[in-house]
Amino acid sequence: MDSSRQSNYILLGGTILAILTISSLLLLSNQLFTGSNSSNEELVNVHILTTDSIADSSWGSEAYRSQLLIEEKFDVATELHSHLTTPGQIEMQIRRAGNAEVNVVIGHGREFSDIFAAHALDYPKTTFVTIHGEPTHPNQASYTFDVTNLEKYIGLAGLQKSESNIIGVLSMVGDWEGEDTMTNFVRQYDSRAEIIHETVPSRDDSQAALRQFNKLVQDGADVIYTRGNLFNRFVIEEAAEQGIYIVGFIEDQSFLQEETVLTSLLIHIPEVYEKIMQDYMTGGMESKQHLLTEEDLVYSLAPLGPMFTEEEVLFITEEMEKDPMIHVISGGN
Repeated sequence: MDSSRQSNYILLGGTILAILTISSLLLLSNQLFTGSNSSNEELVNVHILTTDSIADSSWGSEAYRSQLLIEEKFDVATELHSHLTTPGQIEMQIRRAGNAEVNVVIGHGREFSDIFAAHALDYPKTTFVTIHGEPTHPNQASYTFDVTNLEKYIGLAGLQKSESNIIGVLSMVGDWEGEDTMTNFVRQYDSRAEIIHETVPSRDDSQAALRQFNKLVQDGADVIYTRGNLFNRFVIEEAAEQGIYIVGFIEDQSFLQEETVLTSLLIHIPEVYEKIMQDYMTGGMESKQHLLTEEDLVYSLAPLGPMFTEEEVLFITEEMEKDPMIHVISGGN
């Protein structure tokens, strides 16, 4: 065999190998968001929609973690569609799922309630579920949880470390309704205590979050409960520089700044998805708003940070022990 023919064979073999490698990578990439069992026609088909990205520490990343959990625990084939930022994008996915008679479509947030209501009756074989929000039609349901009672103790913990007696709260517009409850609760311990609240238009808008954080600080807050997701990391970094204490959200965010984060309100979103699928699989999903509680293990409070004294930890713990709806936390030095 002459050298030119041998070179051609080598080139051809290399090309074929490259094509097979690229095809394999594309297949694996597709399976990342569609679930490994999607070829089995006997599985329950579930589509998950989120307006957020699935970056680390984002609200959207909880949708991805939830996808992995329900794939592990149930006979389901899943698809996750993220960063649906316009009504047109959401409607396209609704039509696609409805026309395919997908069993369950889960909207990862209350923002899906109205648009699901507008289309649910067009696809009666599909059940539309939202995290939070209100169901309207027989094939709609929502699963929600009210963390207001637990948030009272965030206020109490913050009060132990605040010198100004002003606790700030930073949230997305329309995403927090606990101001009166927290204010009334902390004033039982200190009549001078104040709760002040600022909002941002998006969970992902870190620049707006930093502006509103600085406004809270200018207004006297030296402890801030920040109910962001993706933007929390930026707020916590800024708080550390300014000597402001933070209460984190969704995950234990003490890993970002241990000396800055007092505690975190933990939201266990995958467990909400697990409850959704349990109800669907057993025929127990009623068309209503399903209220989950701490007993459903969908939220809790992270341990108190090392800035708390033993006396402060004991005081907060004893106060929580008086509340039958609260699972007691621990921590501190």
